[in-house]
Amino acid sequence: RVLVSVEFCAVPSFSPSSSTCFLVADKKIVRMRVSGIATVAILLSVSACALAGTKWAVLVAGSNGYMNYRHQADIYHSYQLLRRNGFPDSNIVLMHYNDIANNRENPKQGQVFNNPDLKVNYFENIPLDYTGSAVSPSNFLAILLGDKSKVKGGSGKVISPTKDDHVFVYFADHGGTGLIAFPEGQPYLYADDLVKTLEQMKFKQMTVYIEACESGSMFSNKLPDNVNIYAVTAANPDQSSYACYWSSELNTYLGDVFSVNWLENTDKVGMQSETLEEQYEIVKKETNTSQVMQYGQLTFDSESLAEFMAFDGSMKAADVISNGPHPSLDAVSSRDVVFATYMKRAQEAKNDAEREYFSDLAERELAARRHHDAAVRRILFEFGDFMGRMATTPSQPTQFSCLREAVKDFEQECGKFTDYSLKYVRALANLCENGHANRDILRAARKACSHA
Repeated sequence: RVLVSVEFCAVPSFSPSSSTCFLVADKKIVRMRVSGIATVAILLSVSACALAGTKWAVLVAGSNGYMNYRHQADIYHSYQLLRRNGFPDSNIVLMHYNDIANNRENPKQGQVFNNPDLKVNYFENIPLDYTGSAVSPSNFLAILLGDKSKVKGGSGKVISPTKDDHVFVYFADHGGTGLIAFPEGQPYLYADDLVKTLEQMKFKQMTVYIEACESGSMFSNKLPDNVNIYAVTAANPDQSSYACYWSSELNTYLGDVFSVNWLENTDKVGMQSETLEEQYEIVKKETNTSQVMQYGQLTFDSESLAEFMAFDGSMKAADVISNGPHPSLDAVSSRDVVFATYMKRAQEAKNDAEREYFSDLAERELAARRHHDAAVRRILFEFGDFMGRMATTPSQPTQFSCLREAVKDFEQECGKFTDYSLKYVRALANLCENGHANRDILRAARKACSHA
């Protein structure tokens, strides 16, 4: 009779019918494979061999409208990447407005591309877990918490991670200081609510990628040290992220610089040997339009990408590797995509009437920008900021109750924030951080915009 103790147990395939145990027997490491569900009678005193955890993913495209084609394209690409690497659909929750593939403006009906070579249709077999109005901040948080009772609309699918599981979260859309946006008509998701939710979750390790302007402000000085969350953002707390891959055939930008850099990097051969840190360094170098940042627990950035992006721990290369131009060659700030799109469509117009139509839309976009530019200047003037410095001074928001109310009041008095004017959330955040009361911010907004 040999006394044997279980040292640890790993499950490369995450299959309930197969596991590999490493045992210590007479000071020697013995590797024993147990297959199937049959009981194996061996004259060994083995305590237990618990199966290792599984993996989950939540993928969110937070925008809608053909002008924002790229966000859903990024998310569809990530879904196909995970499916190729063994993730069952049951372990992926996908949130997307689903108004791009069959949009009347889409020349290639039923298809969505993420690279101008137009080789891969990423919309193929895309599930409809949460679409339309179900793409909301409240549903996103409920999905992360595995709380089906709080989900409204959609399939009701949530993730159910345990303390042994790995979780991957990827979000792509617009953002502002301390918030990320969801489709038109939905409220914003603020950094404090996101971090609070992540802190309540159970998992072994989590990796979060966010594609949005000022996305660094969602995590900078906010993630606690004792939670195993590793986060990478497309930009620092004060920068715009950038769109890329203009397609004259589809009349829109197909991707975002940060996103296509990490997605195309992961598509390549041999990624099971690349770590989170190695990918970060590669993507940081390739994304020369904004400063890619990392936050949270950097102690496990030496983990393989496969720990989060391959269900069975083995990464597979994409069948088709995109070979388009470098994404930064035609990159444009996400704040300027609407104007840039109208100008490009005017330049590529087939006749004078079409050219005049898109030129007029470009002028209207500039007028809308001037409205919010002037409104913010007048608001800050009311607080003695005659040079408008608070509109450009970096902010690390902590007064989120004030910021929520200020954003609501601004939109009520001066109109909804646009992709461009979301940059002015920073001004409101600075007013809150400087101790100004919401009643005074409301009064200033009402005065600034009452005759605009």
